[in-house]
Amino acid sequence: MTLDLKLTDDEADAVLLGLQLIIMRDDEDVRDVACDLADRIVDMTPRPEPAPVARPPSTRPGDWPAMLTEAIAREAAVEIVYVDRRGVETRRCICPILPPGRGDAGYVAAWCERRQDYRHFRLDRIRGMTPTAVPYSRRHRLLLAEWRAIADLDDFF
Repeated sequence: MTLDLKLTDDEADAVLLGLQLIIMRDDEDVRDVACDLADRIVDMTPRPEPAPVARPPSTRPGDWPAMLTEAIAREAAVEIVYVDRRGVETRRCICPILPPGRGDAGYVAAWCERRQDYRHFRLDRIRGMTPTAVPYSRRHRLLLAEWRAIADLDDFF
């Protein structure tokens, strides 16, 4: 049997979130089917055309929410200069999932390419931000669904 479904963005997000919960279970056969289905849903979603980077690098925190929102819309990573809790400065390429302003405005939720994991970056520890033309390693929709499935949202919001 083959189904020809037309899903809204919100419906696709809900299905992907449910699939991520299934993927986290122990049943390997069901997990494999859920992974395949999630990949198919993401592949059917049109990827935005990467627009040329319009913004210059910025060290002004007031510029960052708009830069992060644009990065999400373009599905293009941003490079940040970040100072960790020990005071060590690093450069990181991140794929923002949620910009500041949704939930706690002091953090940005993102996939960190360096750590290959989800991280919450404190805005007061970011020293600079540069938009890039580097596409997300995985679709934003899939990153968001996976992050929602594993994040303790009560701690974030």
